[in-house]
Amino acid sequence: MDELCRAYSPSQAILKDSHPAPSRILIRDVLIVGGGASGTYAAVRLQQDFNKSIVLVEQKSILGGHTHTYHDTSSNITIDTGVIVYHHLPAVHSFFGRFNIPLTNFSFDTSIVRNVDFRTGRPVDVPSTDNDTATAFAKWAELLAKYPTLADGFILPDPVPEDLILPLGQFVNKYNLSAIVPIIWSFGQGYGDILNSPVLYALKFFGPEILRGISSGFVITRDRNNHELYERALDILGNDTNVFLGSSIFAMARNRGNEFRTIMLSTPSGHVLVQARQVLFTIPPLLDDLRGVDLDQTELDLFSQFRGNSYFTALLQNASVAENATFTNRVNNSARFYLPRLPSSYTIGTTFTASNLTAVKSCASFRMKRGAARSRILSEVRRVIPGSRPQVVNLLDHFPFGLQVSPRAIKKGFYQKLYRLQGRDRYFWSGAAWHVHDSSLLWNFTDTVLAQMQRALE
Repeated sequence: MDELCRAYSPSQAILKDSHPAPSRILIRDVLIVGGGASGTYAAVRLQQDFNKSIVLVEQKSILGGHTHTYHDTSSNITIDTGVIVYHHLPAVHSFFGRFNIPLTNFSFDTSIVRNVDFRTGRPVDVPSTDNDTATAFAKWAELLAKYPTLADGFILPDPVPEDLILPLGQFVNKYNLSAIVPIIWSFGQGYGDILNSPVLYALKFFGPEILRGISSGFVITRDRNNHELYERALDILGNDTNVFLGSSIFAMARNRGNEFRTIMLSTPSGHVLVQARQVLFTIPPLLDDLRGVDLDQTELDLFSQFRGNSYFTALLQNASVAENATFTNRVNNSARFYLPRLPSSYTIGTTFTASNLTAVKSCASFRMKRGAARSRILSEVRRVIPGSRPQVVNLLDHFPFGLQVSPRAIKKGFYQKLYRLQGRDRYFWSGAAWHVHDSSLLWNFTDTVLAQMQRALE
């Protein structure tokens, strides 16, 4: 091991006496940090299509990130509780096709929606806007077309237009878009208080592909088991030598001027030293999640500005609603487009399967503890469905969700500075903070990053 260490000159900061000795040393082309949608996709493409050796490190015990599938043993039905749908894009069909996972068309059925104030359980009469919806959709599409590069990431005009940093509430009033605000709200679950957030983020999560999906449908896996994709990916990646689950970065050194980056991993079987030519980060770029990484001052300054939301998805038993029915949280306040204030749940209702379980989506614009979220969800369900005795059978915490920065930061070129980090010292970045919480679009974005990585080695 000593000869191998000397041959590749790992940083003395990693091998100093106060750090544990590694049980293994691995030499790889790429280390991938994070096994969510972006990290798993990158690992498969790098290994299978670009013939690169990889190490994938994931803190959780499974791959998939926000993609979760619950197996209801009572009905033998699988229920997707994280990522639900995908877009009709070549990357989607190619990635699922690689593993022979069949897809089928899907459209959301909103025919049975009941507007209820979750604070009281009382129905709320929301005036119909059907006559204005088509006009508002057309206007939103027109405004999106002014910023075509947003479809590829946070690629903003310079200088940043004032419209992009307006709060969504002011933006929709300016352009008479109030008819589609509830629809934008429903697709922006987990993004926090979107009415007071820069409209840039709504333009990202409610972009051209979402409009196409609403119009012509999305795709889902035929068996309603999105997590199968990540199980199959783990099988081909080789989980014994290339994928480290339940693991994290213990220490990392850039090794400027050296061909290799040096990373010490903390794994269930001991510490592993990795020497990698490139590093691809796909985890949320929050400082707490990047402990051990040798961030420079520019990265520290940028990443410290991000703020995320607590987004919870839950499955409940003993809270049955009519098939395909959904209770939507609304309040009698037209100034806020009849939308509730957070923290609160968005919907209580169907899982889009034949299961007798009930799905709930809830959000807080701060770091909420699981116990507090569970209590709030149960209280809301009891009010909305009188006489019910709900029990939580599955509760997932997706924090940090919908990372955002202030309007002032956006105006001062935050995202232009963020994107200039790509490739510095052979560190590369992908994931929702760099684009949007949308697996389909993240796969497209990750392809552009992989192309940059290939060019950097030429």
